[in-house]
Amino acid sequence: MKNTLLSFMGSILLLFSLQVYADWWNEEWKFQKKLDVDISALDDVGSSKEFPVLIKLSGGNFQYFMDVLPKGSDLRFVAADQKTALDYHIEKFDPIAEIALIWVEVSKSGHALTTGSVTTETIYMYYGNPTAVAGGDSANTYDVNQALVYHFDTPEGPRDASAYQNQPATNTSTIDAAGIIGSAARFQSDQALQIPATPSLQYTPAQGYSASVWISLENTDNAAHLLTLNGSTSLAIALKDGALIATMGNGSETIVEQPLGSTLQANSWHQLGFSISGQQSYIYIDGKLIATLPGIKEAMSPSVDIGFAVAQPGFVGMIDELQLTNVIRNDAWFKRAYDNQAMASDIVVFGGDESVEAVAGETESYFVTILSDVSLDGRIVIFLLGLMAASSAVVVTGKGIMLLRVKKDNNKFLSAFKNIEADFTAIDREQTEDEIELQGSPFLNATFGKHDHYQSSNLYHLYHVAVGELKTRVRGGACLSVQSLAATKATLDAAFVREQQVLNKSMVMLTIAISGGPFLGLLGTVLGVMITFAAIATSGEVDINAIAPGVAAALMTTVAGLAVAIPALFAYNFLSTRIRDMTIDMRVFVDELLAKIAEYHS
Repeated sequence: MKNTLLSFMGSILLLFSLQVYADWWNEEWKFQKKLDVDISALDDVGSSKEFPVLIKLSGGNFQYFMDVLPKGSDLRFVAADQKTALDYHIEKFDPIAEIALIWVEVSKSGHALTTGSVTTETIYMYYGNPTAVAGGDSANTYDVNQALVYHFDTPEGPRDASAYQNQPATNTSTIDAAGIIGSAARFQSDQALQIPATPSLQYTPAQGYSASVWISLENTDNAAHLLTLNGSTSLAIALKDGALIATMGNGSETIVEQPLGSTLQANSWHQLGFSISGQQSYIYIDGKLIATLPGIKEAMSPSVDIGFAVAQPGFVGMIDELQLTNVIRNDAWFKRAYDNQAMASDIVVFGGDESVEAVAGETESYFVTILSDVSLDGRIVIFLLGLMAASSAVVVTGKGIMLLRVKKDNNKFLSAFKNIEADFTAIDREQTEDEIELQGSPFLNATFGKHDHYQSSNLYHLYHVAVGELKTRVRGGACLSVQSLAATKATLDAAFVREQQVLNKSMVMLTIAISGGPFLGLLGTVLGVMITFAAIATSGEVDINAIAPGVAAALMTTVAGLAVAIPALFAYNFLSTRIRDMTIDMRVFVDELLAKIAEYHS
């Protein structure tokens, strides 16, 4: 159903066709979308399963939310070999708002393509299977060292997406829909999130420990506690006099207190993280290493406090995507996490959507591919332009046939008219009933009428009017008076105007197509671009790969408008020239006819 109208327009604009051949993972899934993932940093961050990739779908890069089951249960992700299914889980899938957040485990394979310093792995997203059951598994999406992941994606509060199911001991925060990645946890100064010590969150100097969280503060001027790792040795990050401070302590004794030399902008999302080991500890902001502290040499079972702490007011703001691991993460891991999860992420490049029929060998036009991304308002505009194009085609076809018939009958009539000598009315005759019925439609007369007596000739019609005037005004061989000749001239002028109106009838449809088509197409483009940028603002993606599909689809309405207007313009100029020539012929004939009348009947 979705391609019916688009195929109609595509057949008009069919150019530069591309034959696509590819394997298909499972024919029960009707559609696939190609995704190219930058995996350049995977060798640096550790094992291939340490970094699930966040796939952000929006109206700007994916137009077919309604082709997916309501909760995204038919989504599947497959490696470049079109055989290996990838682990994934869905954080959010909202087809109405046209946004989806999906975490996919991507590893490097033999199909990876390296260009310069960039290594790209191709994966495929499959959808469109109405009988599919949910296949996501958050536990398998992360590696064995990922001990806790909070997406804050449920109204009930934090829920661990890792295999360890480390739930909070205390949580007084609330869920806010305006997170950087889906929903977030909102804190007031007296609210806190406490994560207890568990076996999976044990710290050993050899393995290390890491934490990463996105945070947005409403006020950065006040003193506020942000995050603490509590154990025999603690590491706390807080705001003090508007500056970030990291403090390491042993019970009530402070080991080191170090300004971090970096500030957080109010009402702006920042990634905050740390890694500790027996040798050194590291603090990261927005994927960059900003401070180095002493290591923690003894093993411990730490807990984590976020927000309000004893004798310390908490921050006012939100946190999102909290991750804890029982292994140290390096600089490349934090940079990779920031690059992937930030609003301007460009790690994933979205390709086109293909159907199983097209991949099986059907020829698909580039225009049809782009048209398939057009939003509903654009499709309405293209439908209206299609009607306009059809109307113009009918006018051009009908007018062309009529003018050819008129010219042919005019030539036959003039040949006979030049041979008139004594009897001026020699080639005139009364109309038949069939001719009278077809008189109101010049096109039908030209197409289906008889042409044994100049029926489509406008010159003959003028001659027939003149003969009728003569029969009325000249009786018994009398001559025309000056007044009668003037009255005959007035009657011929009126007939001339009516014939001119017949020639120009429906030409206004072409002028509407010429002037209105581009503006209607431009309206569709403006609306499409507005919708694309609105979807991008909602999803947080601002890279060219998110913008290009929506803008290209929006521009298609302008192309459609021009495709309607340009042929109409050429046809209008051609037909207008023919009509002008026939109008001149009629004016010359009227003058010649009046001269003959005056010659024979004065």
